Amino acid sequence: MSEITITHFEPSFPFEAYAHVVELLTEEDGEGYLITFPDLPGCISDGETETEAVLNARNTFSARISARVHIGKPIPKPTRHGESAEPVA
Repeated sequence: MSEITITHFEPSFPFEAYAHVVELLTEEDGEGYLITFPDLPGCISDGETETEAVLNARNTFSARISARVHIGKPIPKPTRHGESAEPVA
C-alpha cells in the first residue's frame, strides 16, 4: 500500500461557520461525545469529553476539506436554517 500526501487547504468558510451536532454516546457505544456535521456528510469525530471532541473535530474538519480538494470534489457551503452562509473576507 502506498502513501499519498494531501496538502492542507484553507477553506473559504471556517470551522465555526458549519453547524455541528454534539451527542453524548451511551456506554454501549463507547461513551464520550460524538460530533457530526450536517453539511459535510461522513465528517465525524469523537472524544472522551465535549472539549476533546470539539478539538478532534477541528482536525477532522481540516482533513476532510483538504481531502475533498485533493480529489477534486467541491466543498459544500455551510447552511444555517436553510440559508447559505457568507464566506470569510
